[in-house]
Amino acid sequence: MRPDVSQVAFDVACGSKCPISWHIETDCPWMQFSCTGGTVAENQRVTLTIDRSQITGKAAGQFAVVNEHIQEGTGAANIIVEVDNTPVSYPKGTFVEANGCIAMEAQHYTAKRDVPGGGFALLKPYGRLGTALKVFPATANFENSEERPYLEYTFAAAKDGDYHVQFHMSATTPVTFEPKQYIGYSVNGGAVPVVNTVHEENRPFFGSEQWYAEGFANVKLTEAMIPCHAGVNTLLLCGQPGHHSGKDRALAGRHHPAGILPWPAGELPLLTQPRPA
Repeated sequence: MRPDVSQVAFDVACGSKCPISWHIETDCPWMQFSCTGGTVAENQRVTLTIDRSQITGKAAGQFAVVNEHIQEGTGAANIIVEVDNTPVSYPKGTFVEANGCIAMEAQHYTAKRDVPGGGFALLKPYGRLGTALKVFPATANFENSEERPYLEYTFAAAKDGDYHVQFHMSATTPVTFEPKQYIGYSVNGGAVPVVNTVHEENRPFFGSEQWYAEGFANVKLTEAMIPCHAGVNTLLLCGQPGHHSGKDRALAGRHHPAGILPWPAGELPLLTQPRPA
């Protein structure tokens, strides 16, 4: 369990025709249960509360849910709970990892810059999560401009390494007839890679295989690898020519660094770190 989580719920379920009696067994002093036994006919929700005042750093405990109608040793489900109570402190607005992912909604940026030629505007309601951010005017071209509008996000990575970033965006089409729809991003003040989210640049996007696939999936995905360091990192999403609205993004990281998402009409980015070869 993460440092910011102190409760988790689980169900004790009965799959037989008759109710069963059950109870919980544990010798772990920092586990507290909303119910430690009873009789269940279908399912019963139990809340486990962790007393973090008894834990320093990382700890692991175990409990068993015992079916009293089955012979000893065959009717128990053993659950191990690992708790991380290591103190952490990040700047306000920093996104942290949850279940191997760092998920960031577009509207929760830590900094925003508009320029005379355009800027980001909030779209609401929009998309699957209700909000999006889009550069206006939609036809603005910042390709040769030294100043571009951007959104800055702050996230915490667990380890140094290259992270797999996936930008989830709205399934939109380019704003011109050219097969070009760009995203630009920067990590920790580095260079700004500009990526064309249109896969086939030698044919019209409308009616292409990508156009059909994104329409059915209702999402546009773009992936990259980005270098991150352990601790706080920054991600900039920059206004680009042919830019679409950016909804929310997520970074997902498992065991290794995670990934980040850009957009044309952005929805949800994922940041995951590749496993070692």
